Amino acid sequence: MKAIAYSSWESTAQTIHLVSQMLGKFKLAEMPAQPEWQQVTLPLTAQGFTTGLVPCANAACTVTIDLFDSTVAAMSTDGRRSSFELRDGRSIADYYADFQRMLEEIGADARINPVPQEMGITTPFDENDEPRRYDAAEAREGFGMFAFAYRAILGFLSGFRCKTAL
Repeated sequence: MKAIAYSSWESTAQTIHLVSQMLGKFKLAEMPAQPEWQQVTLPLTAQGFTTGLVPCANAACTVTIDLFDSTVAAMSTDGRRSSFELRDGRSIADYYADFQRMLEEIGADARINPVPQEMGITTPFDENDEPRRYDAAEAREGFGMFAFAYRAILGFLSGFRCKTAL
């Protein structure tokens, strides 16, 4: 595993972080509360991050960020699908509008708090109209570090015999 300096992909990482907060805020709005905020985690997939199955309206849905296809996709248990692309030069306000449209198209009418949390960027998603960097190669390389860390944590937790957050 090749370690990469955060500074080499910081702009792309921030874009992914802001979009992933939309997924987390969607889960926060739709999922019943669980101890230690377990309901808002975004588990890793082979290609990015997922909400897992979330109850919404009269069905349930999954929202994923695929860093290999550079897409955010939503699928509902009633068969509806919608997605949008992650592209260089788009603003967070553009992504947020796409995210809200995507949820509406699959029948998930969630109202989320548009203010990013626990990061230096505090401009609400719908007001953040500055063009953002998104480099697909950087995103894939950065994701490789998430996958490496996940494997390392699993190895550490294997001998730990009590509640975990994975």
